Amino acid sequence: MSAAHIKCLNCGGMSPCGCTEPMPAAEVYAQRRAEATGADAQANVPWQWWAGPDDEYFKIGPCATREAAIQEAVNDGLCERRSEDNPEVWENCIHLVEAQQAPLRLADWIGADTALERADECLSDSDRVSCEYDDGPWFECTPAQEADLAARLRRACDEWQAAHGLIFTSTTFSATRNAEFVVVPSPVRKGDDQ
Repeated sequence: MSAAHIKCLNCGGMSPCGCTEPMPAAEVYAQRRAEATGADAQANVPWQWWAGPDDEYFKIGPCATREAAIQEAVNDGLCERRSEDNPEVWENCIHLVEAQQAPLRLADWIGADTALERADECLSDSDRVSCEYDDGPWFECTPAQEADLAARLRRACDEWQAAHGLIFTSTTFSATRNAEFVVVPSPVRKGDDQ
């Protein structure tokens, strides 16, 4: 998506729109951003199955079905353990979860709401201000101006990320459901004692 295909958060027109309205307050911006990206963006992320030896480490996945995740876990052997009931028997103790991995939006993580506070901290640690009688804050403004700055920073991040087609990801899940624990007998291999 290029910058020419990004909607203005003020008027809803395609950016650049020539809109002369001031940026909306942070609450309005957050509401419009949620409408534009929130529920719809999460709804477009597929639910996929993952498996692992415990409920924190899901190495197996993503899989299209629960059964595929179980089969991959059995084939991998990562979840294979001796049975607590019979140490002669091997079984797969598999933790399963259906999860989504939504892409990350830079705008959600840059700390736009605290930009002026961080700028004050960076300035106080620099040689630009003197130690005596120069305590700050230096970047003072009204709450409305600060909300406008935060909204503009978020919008700039969204436009930059979209213009370059950047998709940021992490290995953690953005949502989970249908977590369960299953025990599956290990397949008997040739040469194993029966």
